[in-house]
Amino acid sequence: MRQAGNQDNENIKKTMATSELPELNRLVEELRIAHRQLWMTTYKAVGWEVLDIRYGGVLARIRSAEARLIDFAEGRGVEAGGIGGGAAGLYDVRYSSFAA
Repeated sequence: MRQAGNQDNENIKKTMATSELPELNRLVEELRIAHRQLWMTTYKAVGWEVLDIRYGGVLARIRSAEARLIDFAEGRGVEAGGIGGGAAGLYDVRYSSFAA
């Protein structure tokens, strides 16, 4: 992600968003299902909710990254400091309306 954000190549960003990240999403979902089956045979339901929430967070971050890469590839959101650009530029975008 950081490499794609640092390069000014929309094709890399779109490929990651439309091919690589959906594949990662599929693989994480397969892992979650296999892990759940193993968990339920070993520990029953107790404690699985914590891991389920964690997997859900990972899956949500992948979907967010997909959307963000598409936005950057299409020229939206560039003013927010870029991908991997840290907090630089975020003040101007998020808090400029609060400044007096």
